[in-house]
Amino acid sequence: MGKYIEMLSLFGVGGAHPGGLALTKEILSKLPLNKNVQILDVGCGTGQTIDYLSSFECPIIGIDSNHKMVEKAKARCDRLKDVTILLEDLEDLPFSNDSFDYIISESVLSFTNIEQSLYEIFRVLKPNGYLVATELTIENSLTNEEENELISFYGFSKIQFEDDWVKQLKQQGFKKIKALTPNQFSKHNHAQTSEIRITEPIPEEYYSLMERHTLFNEKYKDRLTFRVLSCIK
Repeated sequence: MGKYIEMLSLFGVGGAHPGGLALTKEILSKLPLNKNVQILDVGCGTGQTIDYLSSFECPIIGIDSNHKMVEKAKARCDRLKDVTILLEDLEDLPFSNDSFDYIISESVLSFTNIEQSLYEIFRVLKPNGYLVATELTIENSLTNEEENELISFYGFSKIQFEDDWVKQLKQQGFKKIKALTPNQFSKHNHAQTSEIRITEPIPEEYYSLMERHTLFNEKYKDRLTFRVLSCIK
């Protein structure tokens, strides 16, 4: 596990994806959610999105591969009905084929073997089930040095253009693929807005990492963006 993910877990960062919870709410408001659907949140982090999803009164499972995140998500969601939080790996999901109506991924896939993760997501989705993924996307080209700098710091497996995401989804068998851009959402939802819940002392090195993350956000603000990828099985 990379230092960046460990930093997020120590700070208890929720909504650590572009737009934060505000964008999540806007995305989910467009989906026909009801109490009869089964939802899987992959890379659920501190459980912020699950907390919101619980208002739809549907069964939800959240998984994360970071044990601190799972602890925080369990503590947050303990009061919620029909919510299960598991320590699991997206690349090797413990669920049967055709298990879920919706799978939510928020800034998760780029930290994994993308092809394997999409294979597993496709496998456990029900026929005509939805994948909705908010993922880092290159807007303007990076040099090799810049790309390596980002991969080294964040622990990405790779950084992709929109066309790369769409191609991979098609190859996996997904249909009705949409790649929604930031300007298709409310302007106030473009920025990354996160919550922080610190529950233990944090080593000084992680404060330095947070500062560097902030500097990277400024440095690459015109070249890195996001896409909301929506598709069905």
